[in-house]
This record gives sequence, C-alpha cells and structure tokens, in this order.
Amino acid sequence: MRMAALLAALLALSPAAAQAQPEGSFTRQQIRAMTPEQISRRLFGDLGQIMFMLPDQTSDAAFAVGRSLDSLFFMARPRRTERIGICATDTVVVGFERVPGARPEQNDPPMRPLRLQSSTSYYIQDAALALEARAPAPAEQEPMQAACAAVDPRTVRPVYATAGGEETVASAFKLLSAVVAGARAGNPAYMVDCRGRGAVVLPQENCLPHLVRISPENVSNVYYPEACRDRPSDRSVQCWTIIVRDGSISRGLNVEADRAAQIPLKVVAYYQEPGE
Repeated sequence: MRMAALLAALLALSPAAAQAQPEGSFTRQQIRAMTPEQISRRLFGDLGQIMFMLPDQTSDAAFAVGRSLDSLFFMARPRRTERIGICATDTVVVGFERVPGARPEQNDPPMRPLRLQSSTSYYIQDAALALEARAPAPAEQEPMQAACAAVDPRTVRPVYATAGGEETVASAFKLLSAVVAGARAGNPAYMVDCRGRGAVVLPQENCLPHLVRISPENVSNVYYPEACRDRPSDRSVQCWTIIVRDGSISRGLNVEADRAAQIPLKVVAYYQEPGE
C-alpha cells in the first residue's frame, strides 16, 4: 500500500519547464540540468530529504545520445535495526516508461515514472557492538539511530541477507569473527578445509593463512542458515553460507555451527584469487 501511494505521488509530479509535454514526465536533458538533491525532491517530495541518488547516473556515458531515461537508483538514509551495531538502508529503483504518444524518432522522449522496486541491505556500524548480537537497550536506541542516520549510505559496504534481516547478519558476523579469531590464534577449535577453483582441495598448510586474511567487516552476503546436508535430521547444528569480498578477491565459507552456542564446528572455505 505504501509503495502504491508513493508511485501515485510520483505520477502526479510535473517539472516546471514542462509546458509542452505531458504532466509528470521528464526528459533526459531535464534530469541532467538538476542536482541530485533536486531530482530526489522532485521524485519523492518530502521524502526526498532522506534519499541519496547513486552517482554517475547522469554522466555523458549514462545519458548517451539515443538512450532514454530508463531508471534511477537511490538509497535511503540509514536507520537503526533491532541488532545493536548494525544499520539498515533501502535501495529504491524508480523505473520510467516512454509517455504514450511520444514520437518514436525522438532522441530524448518524455518519460514518466512507472514502477518502484526496493531492497534492504545492512552494514556494520560498530563491529564491537555487533559482536554482541543483541537488541539495543531502550537507552541505546536514540544514539544508535543518530549514528546510523549520520552516515551516507553510498559510502558503506552493504551486506545482503537472503532472509532473517539484521538477526541473520548479526549472527553471521559473530560466527565469521569467531572463525577468523580461531585461525589467527593458530589452533582453531573447529575443523577446517580449503578448496580452490573447481572445489580442488588445497594443502592444509595453506588453509589457515587464507582464513587469517579475512576481515569480518568485509562480509557481503549471508544465506539464511539451513539444515546441514550430511546430517539433515540433526537439529543441534545448522549450516551457514557466508561470502566475503575484499576488492577483487572473493571468499566463500560454508560454516557448520552449533545452533545453541553459535560457535563454528567445521569450516569449508572456497577461494577465487584475481585472474583465476
């Protein structure tokens, strides 16, 4: 219902210079003449003050001759979540369509808002607090909201969870931190196995150094934990898939964890180095 109301508001907007074009439509050149803040305000009204337009969407390359206005991407001001140390933001995509009746030969036809798509991502605002994997106390809520809202969402590393929201992100971050801490101590309490491209088993002596180089703050994707394939009926354990990206290096970890204690029992790490 909220998204439908917002789309209706977008359709009702009209650029100031649009005397000869349909109400609520935009051309590429009109968008280029506006600042990101003006675009956000024009599309979202009062909500524009919490929307951040992603960069490079009105560059010469993005708006080359013959390319119409298809979509614009925005991120909402971050907000606190129900897990301390973790903030959330929404990515909103505004999709446009050519105004009916526009001439097919026009290089810059008027376009109007057609659809909205949104998705939620998270980021680690305070690693030490995030390790506590708990809800903020009442006295912590306002300071946490202020800390989240003070950050430009375009400058942080997003974390995506397939399900479970911030609770999944917090649990995965705590689990990943335990994996890395065990590797850095040199004698982890969990079993470890490393695989290279094509799931080729790497020598055991090469395995821990890979884990040591992981920074838990670089977590990028968390898949909601599920029953472990080798013992699907054992409810005391659950298996996580966690992706960590550090520049061009991607590391995927399958972590078998104790469900109650949330500690790693076995780690299978997959690595793909640049150029592999």
